[in-house]
Amino acid sequence: MVEVKTEITNEDNEPVAAKKQKFDSRSCPYLDTINRSVLDFDFEKLCSVTLSPLNVYACLVCGLYFQGRGINTPAYVHSGETDHHVFMNLHTLKFFCIPDNYEIIDSSLDDIKLVCNPKFSKSQIEKLGVLERVCRPITDKLEMIGKPFGYYCKPAKCHLIVKKEKFAEAHEVFKGTNIDIVEGFRVLGSVIGSSEETKKFVAKKTDDHLSLVDKLAKTSPQNVYSCYTKGVQEKINFISRTTPNTQNDLSKIEEAVSKRLIPQILGRPEIDETDRSTFSLPLRMGGLNLQKPEDLERNYDRSQQIATCLDENEPDEAAEKQQRLTAKIKKEKEQELKKKKEDLMSRMTLEKRQSIILASEKGPSSWFNTMPLKRYNFDLNKSEFRDAICLRYGWEPKKMPINCACGKQFTVTHALHCPNGGYTHLRHNEIRDFFASVMQNVCHDVEVEPKLQPLQGEIFDKSTTTEDDARLDIKANGLWGSRFSRSFFDVKIFNPHADSCPKNPEEAYKHHESIKKLKYEKRITEVEHSSFTPLVFACTGRNAYRPGIVGLNNIKANDYCNVVLQIVSHVPPIRDFFLQEENYISIPRPPGDTLKVLPRRLGELYRKLWNFGNFKSHVSPHEMLQAIVLCSKKVFQITKQGDAIDVLSWLLNSLHIALNGTKKVNSSIISRTLRGKMKVSCRKLIPPEVTSKEELAKFNANPDYFEKFEEQPFTYLTLDVPPMPLFKDELEQNVIPQIALTVLLKKFDGLQEKEYKTYKDSTVKKFSLTKLPDFLVIYIKRFYKNNFFIEKNKTIVNFGLKGLDMRELLADEVKEKYSKECCVYDLVSNVVHEDEITTESSQKLISDSRGHYKVHVIDRPSQKWFELQDLHVTEILPQMISLSQAYIQVYERRRPDS
Repeated sequence: MVEVKTEITNEDNEPVAAKKQKFDSRSCPYLDTINRSVLDFDFEKLCSVTLSPLNVYACLVCGLYFQGRGINTPAYVHSGETDHHVFMNLHTLKFFCIPDNYEIIDSSLDDIKLVCNPKFSKSQIEKLGVLERVCRPITDKLEMIGKPFGYYCKPAKCHLIVKKEKFAEAHEVFKGTNIDIVEGFRVLGSVIGSSEETKKFVAKKTDDHLSLVDKLAKTSPQNVYSCYTKGVQEKINFISRTTPNTQNDLSKIEEAVSKRLIPQILGRPEIDETDRSTFSLPLRMGGLNLQKPEDLERNYDRSQQIATCLDENEPDEAAEKQQRLTAKIKKEKEQELKKKKEDLMSRMTLEKRQSIILASEKGPSSWFNTMPLKRYNFDLNKSEFRDAICLRYGWEPKKMPINCACGKQFTVTHALHCPNGGYTHLRHNEIRDFFASVMQNVCHDVEVEPKLQPLQGEIFDKSTTTEDDARLDIKANGLWGSRFSRSFFDVKIFNPHADSCPKNPEEAYKHHESIKKLKYEKRITEVEHSSFTPLVFACTGRNAYRPGIVGLNNIKANDYCNVVLQIVSHVPPIRDFFLQEENYISIPRPPGDTLKVLPRRLGELYRKLWNFGNFKSHVSPHEMLQAIVLCSKKVFQITKQGDAIDVLSWLLNSLHIALNGTKKVNSSIISRTLRGKMKVSCRKLIPPEVTSKEELAKFNANPDYFEKFEEQPFTYLTLDVPPMPLFKDELEQNVIPQIALTVLLKKFDGLQEKEYKTYKDSTVKKFSLTKLPDFLVIYIKRFYKNNFFIEKNKTIVNFGLKGLDMRELLADEVKEKYSKECCVYDLVSNVVHEDEITTESSQKLISDSRGHYKVHVIDRPSQKWFELQDLHVTEILPQMISLSQAYIQVYERRRPDS
């Protein structure tokens, strides 16, 4: 039962009374009309009719925003005109049925709240790659017990657990009280007491579970699987964690599971030991999560290890120790499972091994975790459920036809690519129509199966299609660029089990994508003057979405802002700080301060980028960009290309100020993570026209010309690239020079001098580092402005992805301090600036609107590199990164134990 609040409004749309009624959550008949695929909460919360930010509701059927829910409000009118009834208040995150005007409280809507306003717990942040975190301090300690807390002891409800030989003494001591003296007693689902009482308890629970297994074995397979994995098995796990010596009793359950439960699920009379061990693996590793008793052997010992943390005197120490132990145990269990999987796969055939690899991809196992709810048509009959498991493991489903309609032998592989059966067309058309319906909400002039223009003498390669009636699946305007930029899409669904398909899933996707590009891309770009994007899917249902590796929409010319937001989001301390809103939401700022909105918008964007439950694999930074335009007083704009280093410098300084940062190193998360220190040696040069000894002596005696030392903080290091050659070589070509990053870094070795000229005098400076930050930002200066235009230096800077040693750049007085510390850095992100057009000259005129930015980032869990250019996310070989025109780089300092 849920509580539904009914609001009644008067003629001025003001609430006048409120009733509380009791309704079942299923009594709202419109929940099944919610369309999660059209929901987008990345834009400003403004009414689409009045453009007001007050009291805005999102229609969960079409995704549009409307104001109010009373009579004659835009939301009320929209509900009546379109028959859309489920709305969510974007500020309170409450759900309402309009025009009936009652609040809906249903747990099935929690995922929408999470997408609109993502929340991250500490355990979820740990999954993003953070190695060590300090638990939230426990401030409230228990000082008194009993009545101040409302606890009144009642002896009749108290149980004293004593050993058998102490029974007589206990009865004598507590004589006259109603305390129950026992040898063992059940507490919180387990038992406390002697070994005999424990054995009795475990034996009784085992018998109860055996009877449940026997009952389940007589129902439908999907219900059997859901009830056992989400109910009975969880109870067995709880007993194994809280009760010692359960191995022998739980082995009885294994016999019932192997001989009665699993055959009922699979529809097979017997299974071999290899299959049984495979089924015991987690779903993410290709198993069925049907655990064996040996998987639970160490549960009790591990629970005891974690419980020992409670003996610590200080709550902070106990919590920190418990966290370290939990992370260690999780790592051990993961390693054991991986070793078990590798051992099993070494004994499998090639076909079976391929099936396990495909089942381990992200996506194919998601339907196992779905509850078999009839209301949402999630319930499968016996044949559907068992056939799906057969396809998962490469088995032949039962009652298969002998021959196909085409005359060939009917097999699963043949059915997936035979054109006569109609299945290939159905699955292709379903994906095509789904994408077309989604694009209609965000694009213009969406067309299904558009016909390409006929060729009139154009010549292409043999691989490019030249048919006059050639068609693609979808055409849309305004997706990748401006309102009138056309984009073509073609869907490809392949069978990963086919003999012609590469066995590695990543190679299979790239293979089919390259085939589509060879066939259509050149004709689309040269004849249609449009862009082409292949949409490649496997029929196993893989989902390639990775939290954090998400494209950002380029509204017009904001790619220079997108790359900055991406590289900052891959600095874990800064990312973790903004993922938790309580870290910055209550920081006081002066009245009227425009910077107050900046941390809030950045936190909202990062929670969407790293949201595990996102509905889509891209995010629009519209609200964050609006905050940048507002806070920078329109210095940076969405419609005009800018310099990424200017945005990065402004953003870090503005965040530091907005978080009440000062000149102290640890005053904000920005300075604590990125700020280092350097020693600057400054000396004025004597003018060259001074030649006489008397004048030279006068200048040498002047204190202004003495060498001065000062320590300055830095957020990033600027590297000067040597100028490119002015003249062509003997082959009449401009050779692009190359230089190593370590050579450029010698600017900060304390020996190399650099001259800085002004209209008054010249100064020579030398730099050396005195404090190394945890994350080092390097800016490679490529643009130089002269009296006529901006000139770009395209010199290739060679760098390694790992092992950048900064020890040689330290000042002499701090080298001893860093002798026991690690001074090696590894690359985590790399911003690249590429020219939009190419000319014969290696040095060209660069205007504000030419060129584009992209960024390379590393996915820490998989250690793979990805290239992000606006919405395009592609995997890239690490060797290709060092060949790019690096502009801004972020390095992470290794920990001493790494």
